[in-house]
Amino acid sequence: MKQENVIGIIGTILIIGLVAYFSFDYFNNQQPVVSSDANLNESTTITNTDMLTETNVARHSIVNDCWLIVNNKVYDVTNYLDSHPGGRSIIIPYCGKDATQGFANQGGQGSHSSFASSQLSAYIVGTL
Repeated sequence: MKQENVIGIIGTILIIGLVAYFSFDYFNNQQPVVSSDANLNESTTITNTDMLTETNVARHSIVNDCWLIVNNKVYDVTNYLDSHPGGRSIIIPYCGKDATQGFANQGGQGSHSSFASSQLSAYIVGTL
């Protein structure tokens, strides 16, 4: 076998080995990614579901920290206020309160769509 062929084979094996090593290292060091749609913040982190009471939800009653209750589930909608199709002013009165009736009848305008319900589910904190 010619010396050039031997060098070529050794070089190819080295390149394949390096690619395999760095690929393995890269995929094993991937960090989990939290979607920006998760809307997580410090006020959303609840480790004990016993803390989810109406009193606790009432502490989140301002525009910059807006939690509400719909069907006994607690939602942090702070980051959704500006995205609401009806405007933030529709939701703000419900911050810190039970919004079940308002959500069920869209503030007297009819019922929300299943799409609206699925959007809301992205903001769940827990259950009362």
